[in-house]
Amino acid sequence: MPVTYLKVLCIILFALCCVLFAIIVYQHRKAKKERKNTKSFLSVTAHDIKSPLTSIKGYADALLSQDIPQEKSEQALFIISSEASRLSEITERLSHEDGEILVNEEIFGICELLRTIFLSLERKIQGSGVKVLFSFEDEDEIYVKADRNLIHEALFNICDNALKYCDGENIYADVKCEGEKVRISVKNKTADDKFSDYFTKGARGNSKIQGTGLGLYISKKLIAANKSELSAEKCDGFITFCFCLPHIESEE
Repeated sequence: MPVTYLKVLCIILFALCCVLFAIIVYQHRKAKKERKNTKSFLSVTAHDIKSPLTSIKGYADALLSQDIPQEKSEQALFIISSEASRLSEITERLSHEDGEILVNEEIFGICELLRTIFLSLERKIQGSGVKVLFSFEDEDEIYVKADRNLIHEALFNICDNALKYCDGENIYADVKCEGEKVRISVKNKTADDKFSDYFTKGARGNSKIQGTGLGLYISKKLIAANKSELSAEKCDGFITFCFCLPHIESEE
């Protein structure tokens, strides 16, 4: 075989080896990325379903052991039913979600939603000694337009986070109309200065407190899906998480 043909053959073989090597590297990286995505999805899924399951178990155990007074048993059953519905909605969303969060807008009362969330956290609140102070009265209601289920999940994570890291006596839940928008905020005192980015996946403040560090990361994504932005403001030892939603004059 002439030397020239031999050189060409060697070059072709070398090129084929390079292509084969590139394919192997690509497939390896793709498989690694898919494993990482699967692990990430499972972490988010576990976090999403843990909160309602914890509430359901807590109130069910309390009812079975008769730790809840008779006059509050109906309230406990309401919370169990509400959290079961939320769990069903979460699993429904996760089963259809393929990297994109589906948004079903509706008009709902944001004050009522905040009261419901803190009601489902009542046993945690009682155990911590923290008080929740609302800026609105029981009869007040302000209506917004968004995906209620997604906002419920996002706000639950924010409120649960405030309760977990609260370093004072009070948590402040505020709803305020600002023109065509409604500003929703949750504020608590904190001694934690370790957060560099509250919304990074896996970010955690006080390492002594158990948690996955996913709550605020998930909340930011869910609120972003509703065309809003979750922000964190720190001032005078207080941390405030807030976002805005479109204001609707009435439920109808």
